[in-house]
Amino acid sequence: LGTHAIKSAIKQKQGHSLQLTDTSEITLTANINDIDHFFEMNNGRIFTLFDLGRNDLAIRSGLAKKLFKHRWGLVVAGSTIQYRKRVRLFDKVTIKTRLIAVDERWFYIEQSMWVKGQPTCAA
Repeated sequence: LGTHAIKSAIKQKQGHSLQLTDTSEITLTANINDIDHFFEMNNGRIFTLFDLGRNDLAIRSGLAKKLFKHRWGLVVAGSTIQYRKRVRLFDKVTIKTRLIAVDERWFYIEQSMWVKGQPTCAA
C-alpha cells in the first residue's frame, strides 16, 4: 500500500491534484497474489485494492492532510458491492473512485473496477 501512496503524493506534487469532487483513477495489473483458486481476483483483494483508490483520492485532493490534522481516519464503516465480470490474472485494471455525498459524520464514496473498458464490480 505504501508504494501507491507515494505515487499519489508525487502525482499531486507534479500538478496532478484533484478536487474532492473529481474522480480518481489508478491503474494496476492483476497479480498472482490477487488471484484465488478459481483463477479470478479474490473478492477480499478487491476491497484491499479499493483502499488504494480511496487513498489516491484523499492524497491528491488534499483530504489526507485534513484527516491527519484532525486525527480522523478514512475507515470503511459499511460497504455493498456488485460483481459483474471476473478479473483474471494479468488483466490491466482501472479503479475509479469518487465522492458522491457528505453528511455531518460520513463521506460516501463510490468505487468501480474496470477491465478493457468494461465494469467488473462496483462498491
